[in-house]
Amino acid sequence: MSWGILLLNHNVEPSGLDRITVVTTASRIRLGLSELVNGASPRLGELRQAHVEVLAGLTGDALPPVLVCRHSLRVIDGHHRVAAALRRGDAEIDAEFFDGSPEEAFVHAVRANVRHGLPLSKEERELAVDRIIGSHPYFSDRAIAGIVGVSAKTVAAQRKRMSSGDAQPLVRVGRDGRSRPVGPAAGRLRAAEIIGGAPRTPLREVAVRAGISVATAHDVRKRLLEGADPVPDGTRLAGPRRGSRSFGRRGTGNAHKPEKVDRLAAMSALRNDPSLRLSEKGRGLLRWLEVQAMALDGREAVAAAVPAHCAEVVVDLVREQAHVLIRFADALQRKHAIGD
Repeated sequence: MSWGILLLNHNVEPSGLDRITVVTTASRIRLGLSELVNGASPRLGELRQAHVEVLAGLTGDALPPVLVCRHSLRVIDGHHRVAAALRRGDAEIDAEFFDGSPEEAFVHAVRANVRHGLPLSKEERELAVDRIIGSHPYFSDRAIAGIVGVSAKTVAAQRKRMSSGDAQPLVRVGRDGRSRPVGPAAGRLRAAEIIGGAPRTPLREVAVRAGISVATAHDVRKRLLEGADPVPDGTRLAGPRRGSRSFGRRGTGNAHKPEKVDRLAAMSALRNDPSLRLSEKGRGLLRWLEVQAMALDGREAVAAAVPAHCAEVVVDLVREQAHVLIRFADALQRKHAIGD
C-alpha cells in the first residue's frame, strides 16, 4: 500500500515544531476496536463519562479519526472517541497511523488535546511540561508552552526546578524550528569558536553569527588574547569550560588527544535535530554516523574474527580508514570554524 503524508496541523502549512513529528496515512482507515490498545494519555484518572455520552450521540462522520501507533496499535489521541464507539456497540472506528517514538507520541497527544480535545487540568499540564522537558530538553520554553498551553514563564520555572544544577543544553529549538543559544554563556562559547577558527573575523560578523552584541564579542576576543575563559564566572550555564587557547595558529584534529565523547548522547541529540531529520541529506548523514557507531560497538567481535595471517593487512586498512576519518573531521573543523 502506498502511504501519503499528513502533517499534524491538518489545515495549514506546517511550520517550526509542527514539522518535527509527522503522521503517515492513506487518508482514513478502519480499525477494529478489539485490536486497539489503551495508550498513555496526558490525562489523569478515568475517562469523563459525561463527555463519552456526548460523543456517543454523534455520528461517526462528525468525529475526527483517532490517532494510533502503527506498530503497537496503541491509541495516542482519541481515548474518549474509542469509549464512545464501544458505548454505541460499533465494531470499528476511523483511524490514522502515527510513526514515531513514544516520547514524540506523547508530545502530539498533549498538543492534540490542547487544540481540539477537553481542556487539560492545571495538574495535567504541569505533569505534561515535566515529561516533555525530560524527553525533549532541547525544546525552548516558548515551544513547550505552545504545545501544553501554558506560559513560557511557567515552563522556565519548572525547568529550573527540575534541573537542580544539572548541565542543560547550550542550544534550544524554538517554536519556529530554529536552534538558538541559551543565555550569554552559549553565545560567548560560540563566539570563542568562531574567533579561534578565524582570528581575523570582524567583530560585527562574530556578533551576528553568535547571537551576541558587538561589545560582548569584543570582550570574548580580549579574554582569549589574555588566555582567560571566554565566559565570566557565574555566567556559564552548562558545558565544559573552554580554557585559554592561543588562536594565532590553528590546531589540527590529530595535534592533541581528543576528549572522550558520549556517543549515545551525541547521536540522540543529532537524531532530534529538525535540520537533520527533515532533510534527505540530513537523514543520510545520520545513517552514515550510525554505521560508524555500529562498527565501533562491534569491534571486539570483529577483532576475534581476524585470522593471524590476515592481521597485518587488516591493521593497515583500519589505520588508513582512521586517518581518512581524522582528515574528514579536520575538514569539518576548518569549514565551520570550530575551535580546538
